[in-house]
Amino acid sequence: MAPTRDGSTMVTPRALVALATVLLLARIAVSAYEQTHKVQAKSLIHWAAVTEAHPLPECKKPRLLKFYAEWSEPCRRLESTVLVNRSVGELIASHFEPFAVRDMVKEEGANTEYVTQLQKKYRVFAFPTLVVVAPNGEAVATLVGCSSALATHRFLARAASGRTAQPGLD
Repeated sequence: MAPTRDGSTMVTPRALVALATVLLLARIAVSAYEQTHKVQAKSLIHWAAVTEAHPLPECKKPRLLKFYAEWSEPCRRLESTVLVNRSVGELIASHFEPFAVRDMVKEEGANTEYVTQLQKKYRVFAFPTLVVVAPNGEAVATLVGCSSALATHRFLARAASGRTAQPGLD
């Protein structure tokens, strides 16, 4: 007895090819739209630049020093992923006085004496480095490199609560 067919065997593959084509075209269109309409996340943090002309002022709250370099990919990643995170931004805004210290060695050949002294004092050897500084000027916590938003939030929360933040002890 011969098996019977209920229709063409070509209908299902043609429908799948058509569906795949439509989905591929939709993905291409979405990708093109995303490329032309990139939304830049806005940071809640207002970093005061630290330079020879604008040294660190006295503060009642702990200072958060962000040591960074324009050429550093981890610094750009920190800015675009971690520091635009709402909970990280709110924590910094409420508990710290944020200051940005830019390294200019690659661009200018050397830093100003003031920036060099800050880097030595707070033992900055890589970028980015976040240093929490007590009102008396002593470093109380340091985070080197670009961590996740969650790890950075934990680091800052510990520093804000007065506990020394030690990397890797979460």
